[in-house]
Amino acid sequence: MDIHADNIILPVVDIHSNFGRVPDGYARAIMCTVKDTHTPHRPIRVEAELWDEFGRLAGERGRAEVIRAFIAWYVRRRGARLPERPPRPAD
Repeated sequence: MDIHADNIILPVVDIHSNFGRVPDGYARAIMCTVKDTHTPHRPIRVEAELWDEFGRLAGERGRAEVIRAFIAWYVRRRGARLPERPPRPAD
């Protein structure tokens, strides 16, 4: 099945998903073009509990910023710094 948008055919594909969130383990996704001003989507596999905890600490919209900063530091980009971790929660 394909979806037509602005005279562009966008293929619909099934991708492997987190089995706990999608009953059959697959999710439907629409492939799309990426604007030159946007970075491409990079899916990674992370356990749901770890991802949720990361979201609570980094903020739902802050995950990408922390991941990009870590990668820049990891590959030794000039001026890149290891992202600062939030304070340890009190037990």
